[in-house]
Amino acid sequence: MILRSLEEILKKKSSQAKIIAKIENQEGLDNIHEICQASDGVMVAEVPLIQKNLVLKAKKARIPVIIATQMMETMIDSLTPTRAEVNDVANSIYEGSDAIMLSGETSIGKYPVECVRFMKSIATRTEKFKTLGYEENLTADSDWQHLGVAANQLAQSIKADGIIAITRTGYTANVVSNAKPFEIPIFCFTSNQSTFKSLSLVGSTQAHLLKSISNHDKTVALITKKLKSYYGNKRGLKFVMISGIFSEKHSEAIQVINI
Repeated sequence: MILRSLEEILKKKSSQAKIIAKIENQEGLDNIHEICQASDGVMVAEVPLIQKNLVLKAKKARIPVIIATQMMETMIDSLTPTRAEVNDVANSIYEGSDAIMLSGETSIGKYPVECVRFMKSIATRTEKFKTLGYEENLTADSDWQHLGVAANQLAQSIKADGIIAITRTGYTANVVSNAKPFEIPIFCFTSNQSTFKSLSLVGSTQAHLLKSISNHDKTVALITKKLKSYYGNKRGLKFVMISGIFSEKHSEAIQVINI
């Protein structure tokens, strides 16, 4: 498979570049399971009949999924999208995508900034409602994935203000995001620049870059300070924290933090 060859090239070059596979033909659909296993994320052309199934396949592989390709094509020449285009954007979010993407609208369109603002507005409003629930059909097949689900369930049950994920590679953030916390933000903290950038594609996450995360107590103290500032020094804040500092094969900590 070409993806495996690309992966080997990146390893030889010691590159931290991620592989995003774009699915746009029947060959891609026929090999979607293998593609998801070999990729760091998938990009799906906006095709309503197969989109939902592709999102589920990507989520089973625990990788981010991007819905793309001229979702608001009318705005290349017009200040407002059509009702159908608004529905397409909203449906992409309902179906559980991690990110939505524009192409021609911002590369050759007359109103690139307005288009981005319009799409953000649709996304913000749509995220106030639950997704179609693909996460309920996912089977956790590792202890770490069970911990991601547990962190979400604990946060929901105690009405936490957020989930804190301390991560080196981003895997911790992915497993928590996959559980789809509803109206609970995921605050991700990492000391890896590449991980920090890639977290922008992981749904519901807000990434923060720290100089170091090797000392657990110091890291938690710094995170507490940042979150206090983020919430305007509001009292009585409650967070569920899941940590993968030394190894993302097991958890150093999952706990409730009161600020």
